[in-house]
Amino acid sequence: MPYSRVAQERKWEIDGLRISGLSWGNSNLPTIIALHGWLDNAASFAELAPLLENFQVIAIDLPGHGLSDDRSLDATYQIWDDLPQLCKIIEDVSSAPIILMGHSRGAIISVLLASVLGEKVSSIIALDALIPEAQSKGKFVNQLVTFIDERKRLIGKGITYFPHRNDVMQRRCSIGLSLEAAEILASRSLIYVEGKGYYWRSDQRLKGASAVKLTKDDLSYVLKSIEAPVMLIVAHDGYIRDSRKLAGIVDQLKNYEIVDIAGGHHFHLEESAHHISKMINIFLEREI
Repeated sequence: MPYSRVAQERKWEIDGLRISGLSWGNSNLPTIIALHGWLDNAASFAELAPLLENFQVIAIDLPGHGLSDDRSLDATYQIWDDLPQLCKIIEDVSSAPIILMGHSRGAIISVLLASVLGEKVSSIIALDALIPEAQSKGKFVNQLVTFIDERKRLIGKGITYFPHRNDVMQRRCSIGLSLEAAEILASRSLIYVEGKGYYWRSDQRLKGASAVKLTKDDLSYVLKSIEAPVMLIVAHDGYIRDSRKLAGIVDQLKNYEIVDIAGGHHFHLEESAHHISKMINIFLEREI
């Protein structure tokens, strides 16, 4: 593999947070900002990024994940909370329009980010997610109550240590992640503490309910505001494989295409990575 396609560590100090990441490719190439899913980290793109040879790929450990700092105790992890820091990273790494690529929760954050950045985003690649589930009418107060209750429980929750490394890996695999994929993510999230054992590093508050969820009208406005072309890659055995979940949603985008690829929710970390890279390269070559 060319040296330029070997992952390089990246660091930023933004708003009092130390944010880490990985990059592949030279800085003179068009830039892809890659955002991982819930409880994952920047290594989520370790299989896919080296294959996107015509691009610089910068994958971020979102706050509370991987090697990045947790947010302060008074802060939250709403899906829009990362936008200010991501905007500053984008300003730092590229003066030209950038491409957003996100998996799962990272795909949802990418869509929100594109809606506010406008022409700064040239294309969006969404991996097995697009928007969050809409908030039903009359549920606002119930959602707030759940958020407060779960936050109170999680903010004081200690770390659960496991005596053996394999215990943590099997726990991660129980959600449908292959062992090979879990091993890749473990490089930035699996921690060993002498005398205590192993644990998967992420802020406990990420496991709690959101304080506020967007309504169907809010999400519709977000999608309609996006000018950039969107490629939605759906895992055949993933989370949104039911086409009925997409009906009436993607049509609100001005320019999109949907590709269905074999594999589970983490298909970009597994055997489908090569096929996905080919589809992404074709899409981006056409749109650039």
